Amino acid sequence: MSGVAGPRITTIGCSTSIDGLTTEIGDYLEGTDTFLSPINGLNSYSWSANIYKASEISSSRQITGIEYNIDEDSKFFNNQIIKLAHIAEDRFSGSISIDLNELTISDEKTVFSGSFLLSQYGWNDIDFDENFCYNGTDNLVIIHENRHGFDDVSPPKFEYDSTTYDTTIYASDNSAFPTSIDSRSTSRAVIKLKH
Repeated sequence: MSGVAGPRITTIGCSTSIDGLTTEIGDYLEGTDTFLSPINGLNSYSWSANIYKASEISSSRQITGIEYNIDEDSKFFNNQIIKLAHIAEDRFSGSISIDLNELTISDEKTVFSGSFLLSQYGWNDIDFDENFCYNGTDNLVIIHENRHGFDDVSPPKFEYDSTTYDTTIYASDNSAFPTSIDSRSTSRAVIKLKH
Protein backbone atom coordinates (compact mmCIF):
# COMPACT_ATOMS: atom_id res chain seq x y z
CA MET A 1 0.00 0.00 0.00
CA SER A 2 1.34 3.42 -0.85
CA GLY A 3 0.12 6.74 0.38
CA VAL A 4 0.57 10.44 -0.12
CA ALA A 5 2.41 12.06 2.75
CA GLY A 6 0.21 14.22 4.91
CA PRO A 7 0.59 16.40 8.00
CA ARG A 8 1.58 14.77 11.28
CA ILE A 9 -1.56 15.20 13.35
CA THR A 10 -1.58 14.69 17.12
CA THR A 11 -4.55 13.26 19.00
CA ILE A 12 -4.89 14.37 22.62
CA GLY A 13 -6.11 11.93 25.29
CA CYS A 14 -6.80 8.22 25.25
CA SER A 15 -10.12 6.53 25.97
CA THR A 16 -8.63 3.00 25.98
CA SER A 17 -7.82 1.65 29.42
CA ILE A 18 -4.73 -0.34 30.41
CA ASP A 19 -5.52 -4.05 30.82
CA GLY A 20 -2.10 -5.35 31.93
CA LEU A 21 -1.87 -7.82 29.04
CA THR A 22 0.48 -8.20 26.05
CA THR A 23 -0.07 -8.77 22.34
CA GLU A 24 2.64 -10.85 20.67
CA ILE A 25 3.33 -10.14 17.00
CA GLY A 26 5.41 -12.63 15.07
CA ASP A 27 6.64 -16.10 15.99
CA TYR A 28 10.11 -16.18 17.49
CA LEU A 29 10.19 -19.99 17.16
CA GLU A 30 9.76 -19.74 13.38
CA GLY A 31 12.40 -17.10 12.68
CA THR A 32 16.05 -16.57 13.45
CA ASP A 33 17.96 -13.63 14.89
CA THR A 34 19.58 -10.43 13.65
CA PHE A 35 21.70 -7.61 15.02
CA LEU A 36 20.56 -5.11 12.36
CA SER A 37 17.19 -4.13 13.83
CA PRO A 38 15.87 -2.70 16.06
CA ILE A 39 19.36 -2.00 17.49
CA ASN A 40 22.57 -2.65 15.59
CA GLY A 41 25.03 -3.00 18.44
CA LEU A 42 27.94 -3.69 16.07
CA ASN A 43 28.00 0.03 15.29
CA SER A 44 28.03 3.00 17.65
CA TYR A 45 24.82 4.48 16.25
CA SER A 46 21.81 2.96 14.53
CA TRP A 47 18.24 3.71 13.50
CA SER A 48 15.36 1.45 12.52
CA ALA A 49 11.64 1.53 11.79
CA ASN A 50 9.26 -1.44 11.79
CA ILE A 51 5.65 -1.52 10.62
CA TYR A 52 3.07 -3.71 12.39
CA LYS A 53 -0.33 -4.03 10.73
CA ALA A 54 -3.60 -3.15 12.41
CA SER A 55 -4.82 -6.72 11.86
CA GLU A 56 -1.87 -7.99 13.92
CA ILE A 57 -2.65 -5.68 16.86
CA SER A 58 -6.40 -6.41 16.58
CA SER A 59 -7.91 -3.45 18.46
CA SER A 60 -7.29 -0.07 20.06
CA ARG A 61 -4.72 -0.22 22.84
CA GLN A 62 -3.03 2.07 25.32
CA ILE A 63 0.50 0.80 24.74
CA THR A 64 2.64 1.03 27.88
CA GLY A 65 5.80 -0.76 26.78
CA ILE A 66 7.43 -3.26 24.46
CA GLU A 67 9.19 -6.59 24.82
CA TYR A 68 11.91 -7.98 22.55
CA ASN A 69 13.16 -11.57 22.42
CA ILE A 70 16.97 -11.73 22.32
CA ASP A 71 19.68 -14.39 22.33
CA GLU A 72 22.15 -12.57 24.60
CA ASP A 73 22.11 -11.44 28.22
CA SER A 74 23.21 -8.40 30.22
CA LYS A 75 23.51 -5.78 27.51
CA PHE A 76 23.13 -2.16 28.63
CA PHE A 77 22.21 0.56 26.14
CA ASN A 78 22.57 4.29 26.85
CA ASN A 79 20.88 7.11 24.95
CA GLN A 80 17.98 5.20 23.40
CA ILE A 81 14.90 6.83 21.89
CA ILE A 82 11.74 4.93 20.95
CA LYS A 83 8.94 6.60 18.98
CA LEU A 84 5.54 5.22 18.04
CA ALA A 85 3.17 6.56 15.39
CA HIS A 86 0.16 5.62 13.31
CA ILE A 87 1.01 4.99 9.67
CA ALA A 88 -1.23 4.49 6.65
CA GLU A 89 1.28 2.40 4.68
CA ASP A 90 1.73 -1.32 5.43
CA ARG A 91 5.23 -1.55 3.92
CA PHE A 92 8.26 0.52 2.98
CA SER A 93 8.69 1.03 -0.76
CA GLY A 94 10.43 3.45 -3.08
CA SER A 95 12.90 6.07 -1.91
CA ILE A 96 12.49 6.81 1.80
CA SER A 97 14.38 9.32 3.91
CA ILE A 98 15.30 8.71 7.53
CA ASP A 99 12.71 11.25 8.71
CA LEU A 100 9.97 9.24 6.90
CA ASN A 101 8.52 12.41 5.36
CA GLU A 102 7.39 10.45 2.29
CA LEU A 103 4.96 8.43 4.41
CA THR A 104 1.55 9.18 5.90
CA ILE A 105 2.30 9.34 9.63
CA SER A 106 0.15 10.73 12.45
CA ASP A 107 0.30 11.00 16.24
CA GLU A 108 4.07 10.48 16.38
CA LYS A 109 5.19 10.34 20.00
CA THR A 110 8.48 9.81 21.80
CA VAL A 111 7.50 7.15 24.32
CA PHE A 112 10.95 6.36 25.73
CA SER A 113 14.16 8.34 26.09
CA GLY A 114 16.96 7.02 28.26
CA SER A 115 18.86 3.83 28.99
CA PHE A 116 17.78 0.24 29.49
CA LEU A 117 19.23 -3.16 30.29
CA LEU A 118 18.45 -6.23 28.20
CA SER A 119 19.12 -8.55 31.11
CA GLN A 120 18.38 -12.07 29.95
CA TYR A 121 18.00 -14.53 27.12
CA GLY A 122 14.43 -14.52 25.83
CA TRP A 123 11.88 -11.79 26.48
CA ASN A 124 13.06 -8.42 27.81
CA ASP A 125 10.65 -5.59 28.49
CA ILE A 126 11.03 -1.84 28.17
CA ASP A 127 8.45 0.23 30.02
CA PHE A 128 7.63 3.51 28.30
CA ASP A 129 7.94 6.95 29.88
CA GLU A 130 4.67 7.89 28.19
CA ASN A 131 1.94 5.62 26.90
CA PHE A 132 0.86 5.58 23.27
CA CYS A 133 -2.83 5.61 22.40
CA TYR A 134 -3.14 3.22 19.46
CA ASN A 135 -6.38 3.79 17.54
CA GLY A 136 -7.02 0.22 16.38
CA THR A 137 -7.46 1.28 12.75
CA ASP A 138 -4.13 2.43 11.33
CA ASN A 139 -0.94 0.44 11.15
CA LEU A 140 1.74 1.07 13.78
CA VAL A 141 5.33 2.11 13.15
CA ILE A 142 7.97 1.71 15.86
CA ILE A 143 11.06 3.86 15.39
CA HIS A 144 14.19 3.11 17.40
CA GLU A 145 17.13 5.53 17.64
CA ASN A 146 20.29 4.02 19.11
CA ARG A 147 22.61 6.85 20.15
CA HIS A 148 24.71 4.64 22.43
CA GLY A 149 27.98 6.04 21.10
CA PHE A 150 30.14 2.92 21.09
CA ASP A 151 29.98 -0.53 19.53
CA ASP A 152 29.92 -4.01 21.01
CA VAL A 153 31.86 -7.00 19.70
CA SER A 154 29.06 -9.28 20.95
CA PRO A 155 25.81 -7.34 20.54
CA PRO A 156 22.41 -8.88 21.29
CA LYS A 157 20.60 -10.47 18.39
CA PHE A 158 16.87 -9.92 18.15
CA GLU A 159 14.53 -12.73 17.17
CA TYR A 160 12.55 -12.02 14.03
CA ASP A 161 10.35 -13.68 11.48
CA SER A 162 9.71 -12.84 7.86
CA THR A 163 6.89 -10.77 6.40
CA THR A 164 5.66 -10.75 2.82
CA TYR A 165 6.74 -7.17 2.16
CA ASP A 166 9.50 -4.83 3.38
CA THR A 167 8.23 -3.90 6.83
CA THR A 168 11.67 -2.99 8.23
CA ILE A 169 14.15 -0.28 7.31
CA TYR A 170 17.41 0.39 9.09
CA ALA A 171 20.64 2.36 9.11
CA SER A 172 23.83 2.42 11.16
CA ASP A 173 27.14 4.25 11.42
CA ASN A 174 30.21 4.01 13.62
CA SER A 175 31.12 7.70 13.73
CA ALA A 176 27.81 9.61 13.90
CA PHE A 177 24.07 9.08 13.97
CA PRO A 178 23.01 7.95 10.46
CA THR A 179 21.30 10.40 8.13
CA SER A 180 20.17 8.02 5.37
CA ILE A 181 18.62 4.56 5.08
CA ASP A 182 20.93 1.56 4.54
CA SER A 183 18.38 -1.01 3.47
CA ARG A 184 14.83 -2.37 3.57
CA SER A 185 13.99 -5.89 4.74
CA THR A 186 11.21 -8.42 5.20
CA SER A 187 12.89 -9.53 8.47
CA ARG A 188 10.96 -7.87 11.30
CA ALA A 189 11.57 -8.08 15.03
CA VAL A 190 9.15 -10.27 16.97
CA ILE A 191 7.60 -8.16 19.73
CA LYS A 192 5.12 -8.10 22.55
CA LEU A 193 3.18 -4.88 22.99
CA LYS A 194 2.34 -4.17 26.62
CA HIS A 195 -1.05 -2.52 27.17
